[in-house]
Formats: sequence, structure tokens, C-alpha cells
Amino acid sequence: MRAPISSVLAVVLLACRTGDKSDDALLDTEGIVSTPDADGDGYDADEDCDDENSVVNPSASEICDGVDNNCDGVVDEEVTTTFYADTDADGFGDADSTTEACEKPDGFVPIGSDCDDTNGEVYPSAPEQCDGVDNDCD
Repeated sequence: MRAPISSVLAVVLLACRTGDKSDDALLDTEGIVSTPDADGDGYDADEDCDDENSVVNPSASEICDGVDNNCDGVVDEEVTTTFYADTDADGFGDADSTTEACEKPDGFVPIGSDCDDTNGEVYPSAPEQCDGVDNDCD
């Protein structure tokens, strides 16, 4: 009994491989060209944006790490936090001066409700003084 030509061709192609050729396309027994899944995450190199890292693939959840974990072309979408510049170091930041980050950068705070970020005596809940200034931002 003779083996189908496609089976023989697949065996010959696989037998002729030398060295690490994990990025090479393979011809399966039905004559369909496929690319191997180098990291074993269930996605071949054509679908996986990083086929060397098994936690990066189209079905992965995005985590805040500077990597496009879910292969959608956007890094850290919907997992960063907005931080507000706090130039007067009163713990309340300027709502107009923000940055998106995974962790709080120096000079930034998670609260952006300071009505005067140039005066450390003026912030929400500050004690009101009789000085003609809205010390508590109300």
C-alpha cells in the first residue's frame, strides 16, 4: 500500500529540517501550510504578537507592564491610573496636569482636586482662614 503523496512530502519536509527553525512554516499532512506555536500558548506565530512569550497572546488579559499582552496593538489599555501633578506637595494635584501610569510617579498624586496647586495652604478640606483666599477649595 502506498502512502499519499502529501504524507510523504510532509515527512520529507520535516526530516530535512536542521537546527532551530521554529519560525519556519510547516506543511501538515493535509497540505495546509501552518506556522508552529513556539511558546506553546495555543496561538501560532501568525496570530501571536510575541511567539516567544506564552503569557502574550490574543486571548491574554492586559496587565500594567508596558507590554501589549493581548496583541491588539495597544499597550496597557484600560489598566493604567491617572495621576495628577502636585507641585505644592499638599497631597492634592492639578486636574489639568495629568499622566497615565502603572505606578505613581514622583511629584504626582491620585487626587486631582486642588484648586491652587501653587499654594500648599490651599486644598480641599484645608482649614478656612480669614485671608480672602478660598483655602478649602469649596
